[in-house]
Amino acid sequence: MKISKRHLLNYSILIPYFLLSILGLIVVYSTTSATLIEEGKSAFQLVRNQGIFWIASLVLIALIYKLKLGFLRNGRLIFIVMIVEMVLLALARLVGTPVNGAYGWISVGPVTIQPAEYLKIIIIWYLAHRFSKQQDEIAVYDFQVLTQNQWLPRAFNDWRFVLLVLIGSLGIFPDLGNATILVLVALIMYTVSGIAYRWFSTILALLAGSSMLVLSVIRFVGVEKFSQIPLFGYVAKRFSAF
Repeated sequence: MKISKRHLLNYSILIPYFLLSILGLIVVYSTTSATLIEEGKSAFQLVRNQGIFWIASLVLIALIYKLKLGFLRNGRLIFIVMIVEMVLLALARLVGTPVNGAYGWISVGPVTIQPAEYLKIIIIWYLAHRFSKQQDEIAVYDFQVLTQNQWLPRAFNDWRFVLLVLIGSLGIFPDLGNATILVLVALIMYTVSGIAYRWFSTILALLAGSSMLVLSVIRFVGVEKFSQIPLFGYVAKRFSAF
């Protein structure tokens, strides 16, 4: 019996998404309207921009929902998307406008895009594609299938080398914040690839421990001193604001 896609919708994710999106628009309006009015601008300027992007996201969700999984499993398509992403990253560095010392944005008229944000989706897509084809082997040989019994990648098509190129490309901006997030995304994808749960627990413990260590160092050294370190200044200031 053929199962309709409608029965596969996860409403526990979809409904909170709608509610949180609407709540976010309300928060944007309530926190920016007064300032915009004082500046002689429309109180709806920022919330309108956010609303446009939200509507665009709904259109993308509908399009992705209609896609067949076979289309997303196309290795050539993933390769083309990664090439386009690398071109966008290069353009952002060459012609982009720096923000807080990082060249990560491309302005096209009134619209500004940050190519590094797309890497999150691309990396998840790429790793899901790679790991899904090795599930039978992973079930038997565990993580050795993914590492090929080698701690360092020795081939250009090794998924670790591909990640090194994609994430390492952010170093030219520099964008350590997004690079860190992408490393975490890759580690999470690795832990849910089908390897034994003990490795998931180990990696999770290492992530928690390293995070606490970094935060402790920043707290001990002081945000102001830490912000003087090249490349880490903006990250430290964001931590201070948080």
